[in-house]
Amino acid sequence: MKPLALHVYVITESVPKFKRTHEDVASAALAGGADLIQFRDKRMADEEFEIVATRLLQMCRAKNVPLIVNDRLEIAARIGADGVHVGQEDIVPNPTHIANLRTMWAVSGFDPIVGVSARNYQEAFALADSGADYLGVGPIFTTGSKSDASEPIGVSELHRICAAVNIPIVAIGGITSSNLRRIIESGAAGAAVISAVTHQYDMKSATEVLQHWWKSDSAALPKTWMKGPPE
Repeated sequence: MKPLALHVYVITESVPKFKRTHEDVASAALAGGADLIQFRDKRMADEEFEIVATRLLQMCRAKNVPLIVNDRLEIAARIGADGVHVGQEDIVPNPTHIANLRTMWAVSGFDPIVGVSARNYQEAFALADSGADYLGVGPIFTTGSKSDASEPIGVSELHRICAAVNIPIVAIGGITSSNLRRIIESGAAGAAVISAVTHQYDMKSATEVLQHWWKSDSAALPKTWMKGPPE
């Protein structure tokens, strides 16, 4: 098992109304101390996706932060990304799938980080011995970042999963600086966020605030990021 820093796990998105690109989000999150960046874009064509992924990888390598690519396995392997995140439906029917993912990277000398999504206790428990490096579990709270998100499972169910599963759990779904402490107390190894960074006035400071909760229980939080999104 790789020693992964997963505390502040930022998933990029392009936000046209704020004139923000994936690169803008990654740059600010990296400057703010994000532990890991995931590049996720369901609509982008493969050719453009590979170009953007390569840029993000260069940015992440400069900060010694892993880049995870969502779903597009061949592209991730081709550019030498640090890993991939896939849906649990890609793993459960085929228990050799994670081994196959690792083989894709073997020719370049990488052993990829592999994350798998789980929506509830049953899925998380079934994936505990899948060979994944971490599970992304959620949504924990109601979220507007994914139109196809299932019903939120809540913090109590997250705590139950963290207690039962022996690999790191990254919580996702509706997580903000105001509820992050509840995620930490549940035993999760990290929190994956989108709008808690991408829709904030100052994305760098928003990332710093999230990181703050993992490093300190008592210091006052900075307030400069809490202006709301840009006009």
